[in-house]
Amino acid sequence: MSLIGNLGEIDFVCVPSPSNFDEVSSVFEALIEEASTKAKSETRILAAHVPISQAKISSERQLEFFGGENLEIHKIPGKFRFAALGHVHMYQELPHPSTPTYYSGSTERYTFAEEGQQKYALLIDIDSEVKVQPIAIPIRDMITIVDADCSGMNSAAIEKLILKSIQEKEDKLKDSLARIKLENINSDENRKIDWPSIKQDLYDKGVFEVNLQPRSVVVLPTPVKLAGEYIYPPSKELELYVKGMKEYEQIAEELLRLGQEIVKEAPERETE
Repeated sequence: MSLIGNLGEIDFVCVPSPSNFDEVSSVFEALIEEASTKAKSETRILAAHVPISQAKISSERQLEFFGGENLEIHKIPGKFRFAALGHVHMYQELPHPSTPTYYSGSTERYTFAEEGQQKYALLIDIDSEVKVQPIAIPIRDMITIVDADCSGMNSAAIEKLILKSIQEKEDKLKDSLARIKLENINSDENRKIDWPSIKQDLYDKGVFEVNLQPRSVVVLPTPVKLAGEYIYPPSKELELYVKGMKEYEQIAEELLRLGQEIVKEAPERETE
């Protein structure tokens, strides 16, 4: 449902986000038309929560489900003095041929996809020609607690490194986005690290969000030589694959059990 609001000699034509973004392209023009018929002033500002195809995206796709269409910018009519848009988290001006069209962006940084982004409120002067003044606003810190190459390190050494770094940065952690980056960490050692306790410790210290980035590597056992080729038994190949997939960690045991049943069943089917 579109709305119309009035402030002095300015009419605000408001188009909220549709309940289903699949509909945005088909219903947007109708919603604008519905609200515009109620507008009395010639000075009209569009306020809409819509994703525009020409926008540079930021962290919004990570934070909210989006499976629908983007709106093409030409769907915004040129009859507006200014278009104030919401949805995209990065401050930017969009290339509309006649209407100054802006995303002011989010008022905070929510993920490391927004690293390096300043956040703004916009002061708009529409008396004669439109003038847009971005005003920087305070935002939370982004802190990389650890950024280390863990080649050859065991889980105890890695945990010691992490806990020491947390202690050193403790006074900066409150309300921050905190990140732990570990390169070349052995996948078996990674599983031994008490990540839940580390995350809880950070949240207890006031961290807004914790981002773990362990880039693990699978260390293969010494291969068996057979007929001039290096191979692994199917059961070992299965184990290496499942253990190497971080997203399967919670169900690894069940996957291995089912997989081993299939591995055992295969020779019987070949015999048949």
